[in-house]
Amino acid sequence: MVLVPEIGLTPQLTARFVGRFGRDVETYHSDLSGPERYDLWRRVRSGQTRVIVGVRSAVFVPLPDLGLVVVDEEHDASYKQDEGLGYNARDLAVALANRVKCPVVLGSATPSLESFQAARDGRYEMLTLRRRVRDRALPSVTVVDLRAEIAAIKKEKTPREDRDDAPRVRLVFSNVLENALRETLMAGEQAILLLNRRGHSTHAYCLKCGQALECPDCDVCLTYQRGNGRMICHYCGFTCAPASVCAVCGNETMFYAGLGTEQVDHELRRLFSGRPRGPHGPRHDRAKRCPRKNAPQIS
Repeated sequence: MVLVPEIGLTPQLTARFVGRFGRDVETYHSDLSGPERYDLWRRVRSGQTRVIVGVRSAVFVPLPDLGLVVVDEEHDASYKQDEGLGYNARDLAVALANRVKCPVVLGSATPSLESFQAARDGRYEMLTLRRRVRDRALPSVTVVDLRAEIAAIKKEKTPREDRDDAPRVRLVFSNVLENALRETLMAGEQAILLLNRRGHSTHAYCLKCGQALECPDCDVCLTYQRGNGRMICHYCGFTCAPASVCAVCGNETMFYAGLGTEQVDHELRRLFSGRPRGPHGPRHDRAKRCPRKNAPQIS
């Protein structure tokens, strides 16, 4: 039994297993109809199908002679089922393997904290791949501490700007990242920035009372989309106009915070659409902004 977190991963993985084991391999996922699932279960029970590759619900497929369970990307939240019967397929896989006395492999480059701790405690055996394919070198990674840069920006703020209810500054790019982008562009090369946050600002709240703008149906923070000038819930699609006045305390202290792709795009265009500065040029010109009165204060 091989579990994968998403249905989109099954074709590629199945092709590899089919190439090795032939017709003994089949896939199990939510797109199968009732009759298709019934036929698959019959083939599994009769021994015609010996390898199952599927998403979290495949953990319930009745393999009669289960000898190995593999959970790929075991840290992925997609293994959790919240609707109806709630369960975690990874934990069920571990319980199933323990019940039938077969090994279970939890594979991940970034294991979950509970699995990692279980390995440290000796409850799991940790197997580490210390070399990459064909001994390829690991990518260089730089971790940047933004606290020093944020502290420098705060020193430039006037006493009025330093109030608790004053507009705050969001540091979009660190010096290291901006310089790296500038050097890359000046060399005629390309760069990719990854951010898993849609919209311009991920949430909005009142600086005085702390009340956040939430979806009335889902109780989650609304995301500000600058492109259409609306607040939107990414769960149910509810939309409303952005607020500049707090609905609870009535103060004009609404602060739009959180970094989204629209904000990154805006900052990229502002920094690099004109004549490029030197790789170590000043960048203090973006530290201060003065929003219009009664307009959303965007970080």
